[in-house]
Amino acid sequence: MSLLSRSLLLFVATAIASFATSIQFDGPFGVGKDDNVIGPQSIFDIKDAILTSPAMPGGLWTLQIDTNYGTTLPGMKNGQPDPNNVVPDFTLPGQPQIVYAMSDFLIQQGNNFYGIVIHTHDNPNDTDTMGHIYTQGDLYQSDGFQKAIHFTDNPVYLNAGGTLLGTGTVTASQNGMPGQPGYGTTFAEFTIVVTFSAPSNFLNGPFTIFDSSADCGNAFFMGDGSFVPEPGTWAFVAPALLLLGFFMRRRSARN
Repeated sequence: MSLLSRSLLLFVATAIASFATSIQFDGPFGVGKDDNVIGPQSIFDIKDAILTSPAMPGGLWTLQIDTNYGTTLPGMKNGQPDPNNVVPDFTLPGQPQIVYAMSDFLIQQGNNFYGIVIHTHDNPNDTDTMGHIYTQGDLYQSDGFQKAIHFTDNPVYLNAGGTLLGTGTVTASQNGMPGQPGYGTTFAEFTIVVTFSAPSNFLNGPFTIFDSSADCGNAFFMGDGSFVPEPGTWAFVAPALLLLGFFMRRRSARN
């Protein structure tokens, strides 16, 4: 293979590999930060959220959340926290039962409001999610965000009546074991991963995220990010692929 062909191959491989972009948003986790957490830090502290764009046009997005809020995932909204620090569902006098769950991962881009659903909104006794028909792992767009009503007024859910934009799956794994040094203090107890599809114009440009470990806004944080529109990279890759193909055909013809 000629030097030019090798150079083109290297360029294309580098461009494709670098097309997937990850943005990390840090939560209130760690010494001097987790005082912002409402409730036990061993349950509700949240370390970070990492959002990764597809490596190829039309590919899947990935959302990784590192948190101490170890809900039963995959599963319905009736999850439970870290089994070693169980916080049961409870009922206030004259109020419907409050069921703990993880908040939606909320994204605002201009006048567009998106939500990546971590827990299916399925509890008929929960006034927070009445009228919601949202399935975990899926991406939706609605007309705004719904604030928590129990402990904070931070946004934790997408408004009801949203439109499905893409489907996905949720998995969760435990990091280490209770009692292990650093468990829940220097590293998060659980890692939750959502893999989902999205329209080609999803998050082309600056946006802001809002996230919380639980739907009461116990460990709320937000952050700004920006993804380069897909055509920006492939406008360079496509001509390189054509040029590489041309030289490969010429080389094949000479042989």
